Amino acid sequence: MNDESFKLLNGKPFPISVVKRHHEKNEQLFEKHLHNNLLQFFYFEKGGAMIYCGRNHYAVTPESVILINNNEIHNSDLLSESTELFIIKIDLNLLDLCTIPVCNEKYISPIKQNMILFHNKIESENIKKTLRRMITEYEEKPNGYELQLLSLIYRIISELFVSEVAKSLSKRTAEQLGKSRAGFQRVLEYIEMNYESEIKLSYAAKLSGMSKGYFCACFKQMTGKSFTEYLNLFRVEKAAILLKQNKNSITDIALSVGFDDVSYFCRIFKKHMGQAPSFYRRSA
Repeated sequence: MNDESFKLLNGKPFPISVVKRHHEKNEQLFEKHLHNNLLQFFYFEKGGAMIYCGRNHYAVTPESVILINNNEIHNSDLLSESTELFIIKIDLNLLDLCTIPVCNEKYISPIKQNMILFHNKIESENIKKTLRRMITEYEEKPNGYELQLLSLIYRIISELFVSEVAKSLSKRTAEQLGKSRAGFQRVLEYIEMNYESEIKLSYAAKLSGMSKGYFCACFKQMTGKSFTEYLNLFRVEKAAILLKQNKNSITDIALSVGFDDVSYFCRIFKKHMGQAPSFYRRSA
C-alpha cells in the first residue's frame, strides 16, 4: 500500500487514508515530527512499540490504538522483533469539504485549531471496532466503500467527543500552542540534519522564534527534556546505531555524532543506554 490518500471515482483527493506498515526491530517506526491539519491513528496488529506523544509515552501491544492529535510532536521505539500496524490518517482540511457547515464549526474546526485535544491511548471499544471496520472496507473496497468510510469517520469523531476528550483550550491558548509547535518542528528538523555539528541553545531559540528563556521552558514542557538532554539523547541514539553497524573506534563514533569530549560521551551513553559503549557494542 502506498502512503498516499486514495482517490474517489472522480479523481479528487479523499480525506481518509489507510496504510499498512511492517517494521523489524532494527528499523525506526518514525522520527520525532508533527503533522498539520491531520489526525492520525495507529492500530497495532502485531508486536509492540513505545509511542511518545509530547511528554507522555505509551507501551502498545496488539489491538492497541494510539491517536496523534493535530500538531502533536510524536516519535517511537520498537519493542519487538517484528511489528505490524495500520496507520489511519484523517485530513482535516479535506474533511471540511465533506462536512455541513454547522457541524464543521462545532466539531471539525476546534480540532484543526487545537482547541480540543483527545487522549492519545484510545480505550473506547467502539472506536477500536470502528477502526477495524474501516480497515476492512479499505482492503476489500466494496461498491460504495468511500461513503462507508466517511460515515465511519464521523462515527469515530462523535465517539472521541463523547469519551476521549483530554483537554479543551481557548482559541488564544491554542493559537499560541500551535505557533510554539511550529517553532519546535523547525528546531527538531534542524537537529536531525545537523546533529554532527555544534548546535548552540541560543541558535535553536532563535530558530524557534522565541526568547532563550521562553524556549527552554516550552521545550521542557513539550518534550519532557531540556534542550541539552534532548540533543544528547538524539546523538546517543545515532551512536548506538553506528556501534552496531561498523567497527570504527568509540572516539571516532563520538566525534561523528557531535560529541567533542569522549569521556562525556561515554558517561551520557551509559546514562541513556544502561551500559558503556564498549559493552553495548559487544552485546549487539
